[in-house]
Amino acid sequence: MNFQELTDAYKKRIDEFLLQIEEKCANRNGSTILPQTPSYLEEVIIPIFKSLAEIIRKKGVKIPTTQTYRPIKGYYRIKIGLTTVGGFSVPGNGDYAIYFTPMKNANPIGDRQLVSDTEELLQLINNQLKAKQQLIT
Repeated sequence: MNFQELTDAYKKRIDEFLLQIEEKCANRNGSTILPQTPSYLEEVIIPIFKSLAEIIRKKGVKIPTTQTYRPIKGYYRIKIGLTTVGGFSVPGNGDYAIYFTPMKNANPIGDRQLVSDTEELLQLINNQLKAKQQLIT
């Protein structure tokens, strides 16, 4: 899966949402019903988890739910089984790209890296699991 397509679609939805809000504020005599707010979690993060889970079914990638999954200390954490291998940085300043940060014991241990697709993410996760002899492919 190409992550750029997900982030571009999300950015487009954000831009459309903000435009609709501006139009509603400018035309105060119109409807008070606001458009649905785009969700980075639903539109970007969860599809990435689904893509990852399709590739590594045997290792137990749990697909998060929007009701319970939240970023912790600035990261959407990725677990393989019970091991936290890394996390996606929470987007900021209009940069919706996917950045992976390796983690050990749920703490960052390296620099964040731009990730463009599922295969690249899988390689980064394998690098994290290699030390524990838990390769997933």
